[in-house]
Amino acid sequence: MREVVRGVFDDALLCQLQDKVYPFERDFKYEEEFYCSISPTIRANSKTLLEPEDSLFVISRNLLTYSKSVRSNEFRKVSDGMFISWLGGTSAQGGSLFRKFDILDPRTGTVAAFTWHDIRHWLNTVYKQGGLSDAQVNIILGRADYTQAQIYDHTSALSRSLILQDMMQRVREDKAVGLIQTTFNNLKIADRKEAEDYLTAAIRVINPMPHGGCAHNLALKPCQNHLSCLAKGGDGKPCEVLIVDSQNEKQRSEIQRIAHDASLIRVHIVNAGGKSSPQYKHFENVEQSANFLLTEIFKKSDH
Repeated sequence: MREVVRGVFDDALLCQLQDKVYPFERDFKYEEEFYCSISPTIRANSKTLLEPEDSLFVISRNLLTYSKSVRSNEFRKVSDGMFISWLGGTSAQGGSLFRKFDILDPRTGTVAAFTWHDIRHWLNTVYKQGGLSDAQVNIILGRADYTQAQIYDHTSALSRSLILQDMMQRVREDKAVGLIQTTFNNLKIADRKEAEDYLTAAIRVINPMPHGGCAHNLALKPCQNHLSCLAKGGDGKPCEVLIVDSQNEKQRSEIQRIAHDASLIRVHIVNAGGKSSPQYKHFENVEQSANFLLTEIFKKSDH
């Protein structure tokens, strides 16, 4: 092998001295002997059970490791340990993703730190802000001791109360959109006290969402629409307990995005020959409900 390489170097040097281009000719047959074959994802007793192209959640070997080169012909199943090392770093293999790229925590001004257990705190908080009870959150997160929910809950009672009071005030000011707002307005004409009693009974909880607030108490009863607020039925209107703040730009933008996406998906379904499918009807209802909300929001914005 050394003699072959030495001969190539000698010929190349001679060409360089003579100001000529080395007449390189590729030998594809010879190169095939040195190709890296792609190893299967799962192999048992020399028998391939799963190839990378048929696998889900696989990455190249060492892709999330900074101390080793990536092996593009070998694949590993994604595991939580990979992300723990990637985001949090290890004492044996070096620093974290945040330290490598000098990503700072705006709260402290120091390099951001990641603790895998923080995700459970974040999930717990999100579920509680969405209106789930401690028992429901414990079931989802697989806790045997139900008293642990209080440790993980970072949503204060004051925060939940402020969200609730803010939405009720929007209804009183006729700045909200939804059936609750319409009913309150109708009752207020005849009897203000009756309207206030209705509002108190109708909005006992608010589950914040990107496109509005849900007044359904998920801790007592699951959502009958499977959280599809805008695909409830075929009347072109959203769920009765959905309340949208007409003055909230983020909610309005989210509803516009939903309407736009639903329209594009409908066109795609039609082009694929599925106009009679349930999927087409679903996105048609979503688009109609979103456009209904946008029309009502536009009316309130003029005031």
